[in-house]
Amino acid sequence: MGIICVADDLPPELANELDRETAGETLKWAGRSVGGPERSEGFAVIAAGALIVALNAPGVAAALGTLLNLAERGQLPAGGYGSVGASLIAFFAGIALILLGLRFLAVARRTIWAITDARLLRMIAGRDACCDWRKDDILEIRRLNWDDASRRALAVTAREGRGDFRLIMTGRADLESADRALVEMTA
Repeated sequence: MGIICVADDLPPELANELDRETAGETLKWAGRSVGGPERSEGFAVIAAGALIVALNAPGVAAALGTLLNLAERGQLPAGGYGSVGASLIAFFAGIALILLGLRFLAVARRTIWAITDARLLRMIAGRDACCDWRKDDILEIRRLNWDDASRRALAVTAREGRGDFRLIMTGRADLESADRALVEMTA
């Protein structure tokens, strides 16, 4: 399930990429992710990575310091390398998580959602590939809290691979236009 906050205002560079992707189709609605939930996920991954790094850095430093001290004295131990290796693996896994979280943050700012006469699509500016769902892939469109503009959301359930995918759009975007465009596309 994906929850996204969308806004209708596309910067010119994102609008140009969207125009190239949807050439030959009629664009009914477009919005960009303002990155609320996506940024939260990115920060959570960064925090997890930072915690792993923080917990393993002292162990790595102590183990390497001890091994270097022993090596300087010419007394290399026959064993004990496993703990150093495990600490290093965990340390670098934490670094990888931090980098992955930073990537989530970068992608959140460049994600475009659009509805044309033929498909619902999600594209990330700067990438060639995009995800799209055609008329037959859309299983359900539901309005959530439609009477309260501050809590209004549009839920779309679509077929994806072996399972179903649910997208919930919320935010300051014109969700009524998005709803109309989805209904027209799936009619």
